[in-house]
Amino acid sequence: MRALKMHKLYAHMIEQFLKNLRLEYETRKQLLVKKNIRFVQLVKIDEYFCDALLATAGEDLAMRYANQALKREVEQLLIKELKNKSLFSKKDL
Repeated sequence: MRALKMHKLYAHMIEQFLKNLRLEYETRKQLLVKKNIRFVQLVKIDEYFCDALLATAGEDLAMRYANQALKREVEQLLIKELKNKSLFSKKDL
């Protein structure tokens, strides 16, 4: 019996997760385009806050977010994704 290398296991998990993330990003981006909203950039203000710059048909918006809140939201989304979806195909199990 061949030993399974752990890095291969994690590499596969991360590749699947990034693939799903890219698909979700493109879907969300298309929804914003339909509403004439364009994400310009994320600007770091200081170690605690960053601004998301959005361009709309009539005005440009700067929305300030706390870095800790963004980090917590990303962690929760990652945990939800890992719980709800199998990152392995049936042949890998």
